[in-house]
Amino acid sequence: MERLKENALIVFYRYPELGKVKTRLAKELGDEFAFEFYSKCSSYVLEKLTSLNNIEVYIFFSDNKDISKFDNQFKFILSSQVGNSLGQKMNQAIKDVLCLGHKKVIICATDTPDLGKSNISDAFMSLEKSDFVFGPAVDGGYYLIGMKEEASFLFENMTWSHSDVLKESLSRIKRKNQSSSLLERLIDIDTKEDLLVWLSTSGDDYFKESINALYTKSF
Repeated sequence: MERLKENALIVFYRYPELGKVKTRLAKELGDEFAFEFYSKCSSYVLEKLTSLNNIEVYIFFSDNKDISKFDNQFKFILSSQVGNSLGQKMNQAIKDVLCLGHKKVIICATDTPDLGKSNISDAFMSLEKSDFVFGPAVDGGYYLIGMKEEASFLFENMTWSHSDVLKESLSRIKRKNQSSSLLERLIDIDTKEDLLVWLSTSGDDYFKESINALYTKSF
């Protein structure tokens, strides 16, 4: 029987469908662009995660019925999100994975194109000395959160999608007399402004060029 891996990565994933992904981006650049961008970005991020060593990867789908549509060529463990709000879904996913016996768990999404193997590895290393780890997003939220025990207090009565999400999370941890670490700041892409800032930064030129071409074509 294969020994359970100590570290687990949860990836929140929405199966790409026209008109159902990156809705804030779609309002500015159209449904087709949002669909094409998310399809490319999510595939790009998931492919990078296949090179992780000694880490179990769980893909949590926003809709259970979409699991059968997913080409699971990388043999991820597939599950579905449970809950009414983002906070409830994240909290339940973390609880479920920790209950399997993993010692450290990290959760991220697929809309941060610069997220890579080094960020994930750094996050798990940070949990050696801290109770929590966050990957700060440029917009004031976070693209990644990790922990060693369930922490419902970080997800209950939290208002999401505003510039103080990370600040509020760190304050809650401090009030519990627990510790946290921060990774490098990255851009998660929800709006046209996010996209343009990301396109202006250095990174994987080939992937960035493909998204820039997609953006240019949308006009």
